[in-house]
This record gives sequence, structure tokens and C-alpha cells, in this order.
Amino acid sequence: MENTGRIVWAIAREEVRLARGLRALTAIAYTAPMAGVLATCFQFVEPYGGYVGSPDTKLAAIALHFSEAIIPTAAGLAIGIFAMSAERYLRGQVELLVHEMLWFQAQRRALE
Repeated sequence: MENTGRIVWAIAREEVRLARGLRALTAIAYTAPMAGVLATCFQFVEPYGGYVGSPDTKLAAIALHFSEAIIPTAAGLAIGIFAMSAERYLRGQVELLVHEMLWFQAQRRALE
């Protein structure tokens, strides 16, 4: 019975060790889109006083500036989606591994 406790303790310790790296991936998944939006906001507030010409030319220049300013948000979203997908997949793999270890431990215990 003492061995069973040690095995369960070892499984729990291994689960914590495997899940430790997933915290950083989760942080990236949540902060990357926000960093992209923040970068976009900084680009939106750039001064527009340098545009010269007809109103249509100014509007086209502003539209071009806005289309370039949105790139950090798109990149942040892409990174965030990829990181969240990877984190969910890896967390599922860790849970699967833990369940398999517990199942093998139960099988071992049943044989005793």
C-alpha cells in the first residue's frame, strides 16, 4: 500500500512538471493580441498634419496609414490563436499521459 502512495505522488509530481511550461504558453496566448492592439493604437495616434493635396489624396493617405497600422493587431491575433491552440493540445496530451499512468498504476495494483 505504501508503494501505491509513492506512485500516485510521483504521477502528481510529473504532472506538475509537465504543465509548468504551459503557463508561459498561456501567458503568450493572452498577451499577444493585447500587445498587437496596443501597437496599433500607438500607430493610430501618429500626426496627420503632413498630408498635402486634395481631400481625396488625404483620405487615401489616411486609409493607407490605417491599413498599415492594423498589421500588429493581425500579427498579435495570429500568435495568440496559435499559442492557445498549442497550449490546449499540449494540456490535453499531459492529461492523457496522467490518465494512462493512473490506469497502469491501477492495473498494477489489481495484479497484486
